[in-house]
Amino acid sequence: PAIMAMSDSAPKCSECLWCSDTQFMQKHLWQYLKSFDTKTATIKNDKWIEQAIRSLSYCMDCVEVYHQLVEEAFNIDPQFKAKRSYFLELVNKSNTVRLRESFSCALENITTDCMTGSEEDEQQYSQLSQYRSHTIDCPIRELLKFPKLLMSHELNEQLAATIEHQEEIDQLPRINDKYPGIYLLLVHPNHKVIHGKIVCQPIFSFLLLYSVSMLFC
Repeated sequence: PAIMAMSDSAPKCSECLWCSDTQFMQKHLWQYLKSFDTKTATIKNDKWIEQAIRSLSYCMDCVEVYHQLVEEAFNIDPQFKAKRSYFLELVNKSNTVRLRESFSCALENITTDCMTGSEEDEQQYSQLSQYRSHTIDCPIRELLKFPKLLMSHELNEQLAATIEHQEEIDQLPRINDKYPGIYLLLVHPNHKVIHGKIVCQPIFSFLLLYSVSMLFC
């Protein structure tokens, strides 16, 4: 089936590889995954692989396409079926490595330095903040939309630490979508995550809509 674009995507640019050249990525998915195999790292420096990894750090359309291609590959691709356990291990490893780097890079770029107050500085700061919000927004959304990723203890802890950090500096992305991962956060051992905006906003919106609908039943 054709892969449709998502409605909750971050702004695209010319580097979006998964959603702009899906057929190419479908054909070379196994090569992309094998680039994370330390025993066969000869193709890891290919530019298209670096571009593919970078695309997944800011474009939710690319993220959606990637996960759909992986699912389809395990269902219909003979190569993936024959070496299911091997490719499954690579998928888990690639997701962990990629998302860990996405979070690390995004958090390193986020600063709370005071600006000089000039109009030009404020405009540049506003543009930069918008870019940073998209870079941190994408990995958070991916983990919440595909909660199987949270089975990784490392990614689970990374998400909790990121949410807590972003709450403290008041730069947490506003997420109104009712992603399945949000409901998992309701039982998270970190109470700051449970009571944070990322959980309360969508849950409150759902309860409000449900209450209003019940009034007219």
